[in-house]
Amino acid sequence: MYHLPVITDKEWEKLANLQRVVSRRQKRSRNREKALNRLRRYRQQLTRRKHNALHQLTTELADRYSVIVLEDLRIRNMTKSAKGTLEAPGSNVAQKSGLNRAILDQCWYEFERQLTYKLDARGHRELWKVPAKNTSRQCSACGHTAAENRESQAVFACQACGHEQHADTNAARNLIALAATGQGVLIVPSGGTPGRGALTRRNACEDRDPLKTPEGPGSPQEREGARSNGHSPRAPQANAMPLPLAVAGRNPGL
Repeated sequence: MYHLPVITDKEWEKLANLQRVVSRRQKRSRNREKALNRLRRYRQQLTRRKHNALHQLTTELADRYSVIVLEDLRIRNMTKSAKGTLEAPGSNVAQKSGLNRAILDQCWYEFERQLTYKLDARGHRELWKVPAKNTSRQCSACGHTAAENRESQAVFACQACGHEQHADTNAARNLIALAATGQGVLIVPSGGTPGRGALTRRNACEDRDPLKTPEGPGSPQEREGARSNGHSPRAPQANAMPLPLAVAGRNPGL
C-alpha cells in the first residue's frame, strides 16, 4: 500500500485564509499583488511536494518490477460533478464533491503517465491496462463473483468459499490474472521504444550530407585556389548549425 501526501485540514485552512486575504485587497493594488504571490507560492509548495513523492514512487516501481498492471478507469467520468441542472438537480452533491477531490488529489492520471514513459525508457518492462469490471467483486481464490462478497470498502469475504482478504489486494490479484491471460491493453511492450531511454550524443552535422556541406562563397575553382595559397575560405555565418540539446547530456527519455 502506497499513500501519497495529501493536503491536511490545517493546510486547507491556510489556503482558505490566503484566499480570503486576496479577496479583501483592493483590485490592481500592490498589496493585492503581494497577497496573490503568497497564495501562489504556497500552492506551488504543496504541488511540488506531491509531484516529488509521485516521481519517487514511479521510479521505484519502474526499477523494481518488470510487469505492472493498472485498472482501466475512466477518471474523467468518475470525477464529474453531481450538481445536475435546475430542472434535474443532483443528490449527495457534497459527498460527491469530496470524493472527486480525493480522487484528483491522488493524481491517478499523472501516476499512469509517469509510469508509461519510465517503463518505456528502461526497456524490458510491460505496462498493462485491464478492465476493472467485477474485479472488486470476484474472489481471487475460487472465482465466485457477487456483490455480496464485498462487505465494505476495505473488507472482502467470499460467500462461496469463505476467502477473506483486503478488498484492494483481492482486486489486484484479479487484475494480475487478467493480464496474464492477455485480457487487457498492452501500453508498454517488453522491448520498449528503441533509443528512448538511452543517452545519445548526436553530432551537429549528423543529418547533413557531407557532399552538400557549404564550404564558403565563390566557385569550386576559387575555393581550390584559396586552399593552394594556404588560405581556408570561411563559410558565411548563416550556415552555422546550432548544437542539439542532446550534446548537453540531457536524457530525452527521462
